[in-house]
Amino acid sequence: MPSLRHEPIALQIAQQVSLDALLPAGVLDRMRLAQEARERGEIDPDDLDWDDFDGVDELSLDEALERAEQEPSAEELERRRELAKEPPLPEDVRRFMWHYRALTSAAYDLIGGPQLDRLARLYDRLEQELKPSGPPESPVYESYAVQHVLSDVQVGLARETPYSVLARLLQGDPERASLLELARSLADSHQDLYRVLAVQGSHAELQRLRDGSPLSVRTISEFLQPEDRLLARLLPFEGATYLADAPYLLQASGDEWLTYLARVAGDAAAAAGEASAARQARPAAQARLSPKQRSRLRQQRQRAERAQTPELALLRHLKFGSSERFWLDFIVEHYAGQRDGIACLAGVPRLTGAAAG
Repeated sequence: MPSLRHEPIALQIAQQVSLDALLPAGVLDRMRLAQEARERGEIDPDDLDWDDFDGVDELSLDEALERAEQEPSAEELERRRELAKEPPLPEDVRRFMWHYRALTSAAYDLIGGPQLDRLARLYDRLEQELKPSGPPESPVYESYAVQHVLSDVQVGLARETPYSVLARLLQGDPERASLLELARSLADSHQDLYRVLAVQGSHAELQRLRDGSPLSVRTISEFLQPEDRLLARLLPFEGATYLADAPYLLQASGDEWLTYLARVAGDAAAAAGEASAARQARPAAQARLSPKQRSRLRQQRQRAERAQTPELALLRHLKFGSSERFWLDFIVEHYAGQRDGIACLAGVPRLTGAAAG
């Protein structure tokens, strides 16, 4: 029987952590109530900052709701309403954000445990070195650093992430079906390149640069303008697609980025061809295998070759880069100013080694 440390991380955590502790029943309702109280001025916006990834847990929500029951002075109420004033978001966008914040908070809690401690140490290093907060203090958004650690860095033999662990834990729970859907979306998500075709309120029409596909997107803030080129992570949820966090504005042309992506795909195809040729050059070793072993080896090779198709290699590169720091280093090294707090990036990354990851 395999030892616990050799089992998938999701199975280890399932034996040690209650799902009710990570995502308590009613957490989405409490988020809704707290947000509505914040908008009415009953909660100080500083007490419930939805951009603070450490402040969306059950305790802070309960504390905020308790404070909402205390009646502030008329002057304080007006001050809070002014601070909380923001364009109203459509109901589907609000529903998405409650799910998104709940899952981000739960995944962030997971990296505090021993199974994912390496990710906690990685995030601590990123905080110390990059001080993620967004322009002008840092070109790296806090949200980007958090989502990078929770979605784009794999751990363990099963190559898991906090979001993939959450998705595994949520399986088979019909009352949390919507959370499972978004957890899977977050686990599978990757950044990609887009051009903005049109913007109207919280709606945006985008075109994916690498294949020209059109996408209708819901945004949580009015940070897009027509003809912007973006490096962004989109999340499908309940039949719509959402841009939850601030994107990066790209100054290089679409043609420059397409040339870069073609090089990534070409390098992956060349590497796959070299690997295939090397395997075919060792027939003597295969001759010593039993028919069952040869069949198993052939299946493993087929899976590996499918995983190294140019398209899949390109998607892996957009998600993982060629190292854990690849896209973070690109952001830091190519930062070229900001537009209303949205960072601009010049040029395209430099390809070195196995760029497709």
